[in-house]
Amino acid sequence: MHPAHFFLFGIFLIFHAMGVFGFYDSHFLGVEFDTYVHTYFGFVGMLMLSRIYDHVVTDKRKSIKFFSLVTIILGISALHEILEYLGGSILGEGFGFLKAGTGDIEMWDTQTDMRNNLIGSLFALGLNSLKYKFSKRR
Repeated sequence: MHPAHFFLFGIFLIFHAMGVFGFYDSHFLGVEFDTYVHTYFGFVGMLMLSRIYDHVVTDKRKSIKFFSLVTIILGISALHEILEYLGGSILGEGFGFLKAGTGDIEMWDTQTDMRNNLIGSLFALGLNSLKYKFSKRR
């Protein structure tokens, strides 16, 4: 793992924890704070997984890398959403795991959160592709 990835993941944890202080009720530049957090998680998670994949897996076919890493990011996102749903169902809205429903347009925003994770991960894959493309030319 690259030290920058740990730093970026630490920033994600800080953003995520800011929800305790009511940031999930906030909008910045007309966009929900939750959208930023999930998109950023997809971005950072993909950067970390992509580096791990490059060092561990010997098969360098881009299509396998693309589908496997996107599937892992969406799997982590789905696990998070399942835990959020269970917390909200068992403990009630506002007291559940990650305060399900607070600040979101709809009560259960699973599809929106997973879409934002996907967008962030695709953006990270695009940046990685550009990095590899230009680094091979040198």
